[in-house]
Amino acid sequence: MSAVTSENSNAGLPLVSVVVPVYKVERWLDRCVSSIVHQTYKNLEIILVDDGSPDKCPQLCDEWALQDARIKVVHKKNGGLSDARNEGLRKSSGKYICFVDSDDYVDSRMLSILHPYQIRQYDIIQFGMVQEDEYLKTIGYINFPEEEVIGREEVLTHFFSEYRMPSLACRIFKRNLFDKVDIKGRNIGIDEMVILQLMGKADSLISIGDVLYHIYVRNNSVSRSEYSKERIYEITQVHDFLWNYIKNQPNTLKKYILIKNIQAYLGMVACCEQEVWRQEKHRIQEGLNEYMEYAKQYGIWKPVKKQLGKGFTLYRMNHNAYRTIQRIRRI
Repeated sequence: MSAVTSENSNAGLPLVSVVVPVYKVERWLDRCVSSIVHQTYKNLEIILVDDGSPDKCPQLCDEWALQDARIKVVHKKNGGLSDARNEGLRKSSGKYICFVDSDDYVDSRMLSILHPYQIRQYDIIQFGMVQEDEYLKTIGYINFPEEEVIGREEVLTHFFSEYRMPSLACRIFKRNLFDKVDIKGRNIGIDEMVILQLMGKADSLISIGDVLYHIYVRNNSVSRSEYSKERIYEITQVHDFLWNYIKNQPNTLKKYILIKNIQAYLGMVACCEQEVWRQEKHRIQEGLNEYMEYAKQYGIWKPVKKQLGKGFTLYRMNHNAYRTIQRIRRI
């Protein structure tokens, strides 16, 4: 089943706001904006938020606005990704909102998924993405199973049971979900904190199998680098937020978050710079122990431990051996 329609008529269809934060992406910006401009779904506005970019991006944004009246450009001082997204939201007027990162690009049919589904008024529509390198070579796919999810608890359960992409990309949101949800924080983990709040407010969600979003994976991606002290702080903040948000939910949801949080802390054990590990070792271990105790307290220790697998068992036996083996594997 393909949910995407090639129909060109957009009569009566709602306005969609596409928010694009822009910072130091002059190499990829034209590709990104062109892919949005050439959507088969025409009732859209494109909000380019120049986040104080020091390259030619501000000029490129203005040039695009001269070419297409649907494009709005916001120039602002650099405030980071979350600040740029918030500014784009403030300037938007669509019934639906979606976000595109400015070094990514999208299929021309992406917004057309609203055509068959907007009558049902789903709060969130999500679709697949393909990960590509700088030569557009496919690295991998992230797909969702095709299904309809109705009910607030059911939406959250679906999100955590799949947890394929905790991202604002590859999703279209009904605008009212953003009421009282502020996209704040640093760059690491912003999507996870915001998407959790949005999922927690959604009463309906539809997943489709089409792959419509192309995400550029850079070789110097932060996910591949060693963790600095600042990044350790940001990661712990994100996962503390996730736990505090979900700890009063049913045990099924607690299990998903505890697994994710323990995995994040294990990642810190494996990926810290040596000096950072020396300084932060005890704090990281205390965090791990705290989440393990929560799993025991709520009677879900066995499924959590089983899901975490052999790597977690090795960590519990000898955390130094675990760190050494994981660092060798990263080379």
